[in-house]
Amino acid sequence: MSTIDINSVAGFKAVDAEGNELGIMSLADITAAVKESIMQDAAMARSVATLSEASTLAASDTYENRLPQQTDLTWARGLDSNGNPILISKESLASVVGGLIGTATAKNNGLLPKEFSFRSIPYGKGFKIDFSESGSLLWDTCASIRIFVYSEGSVAEYKIVSGASIIEFFVGYIGRNCLNIKMKDRMLYCYPQKIDCLVRIQVTGYRTYVPNIVDLTQSEFDSVDGSTITPKSMI
Repeated sequence: MSTIDINSVAGFKAVDAEGNELGIMSLADITAAVKESIMQDAAMARSVATLSEASTLAASDTYENRLPQQTDLTWARGLDSNGNPILISKESLASVVGGLIGTATAKNNGLLPKEFSFRSIPYGKGFKIDFSESGSLLWDTCASIRIFVYSEGSVAEYKIVSGASIIEFFVGYIGRNCLNIKMKDRMLYCYPQKIDCLVRIQVTGYRTYVPNIVDLTQSEFDSVDGSTITPKSMI
């Protein structure tokens, strides 16, 4: 095949992907199309470079000093181990920071262990405290629990302590008694005496196993055939 002198070419025959003829394109038209394609590729390359530069700049103190201060965030900007800018979700950031803080001890400040946090009982429900642990010794299930109860303008605080026997429980209160309590198989079933009642529970100590606390409906409480527990006034 002989070499074509490009200077003598006036145009080219255009075909589609199936080889169908579309017409004749002049050399000027082809040159303009190639030029436009090159310019678009160059513009895209510059855009990517600008975004990369902005991303790096956004991770710098100079840029961040000009940003407005907000308390509500979805993402935070940081750097990975190689110094590259990255986005960190609020949940991931909280998890990392929480892990660095650690759990509170007698010597160090920190986060409260989850087993000692307050638990709220849904409105209109009671609760069951399970002091048993399958296959364990009774002294392993010894624990103490604090219960705050608000009922129709009155407040009471209960203290429950489970001992190392099947029936060894102490239930005391300060304020006005407003809980009905039953015991069966090392489980305490509690239900408010009034509908307008707010209950919050906190485990304050345990030997080996944390007592399991679950919500309880009134019908479930009424169906329990255990013995009735009368709380003792601690005043």
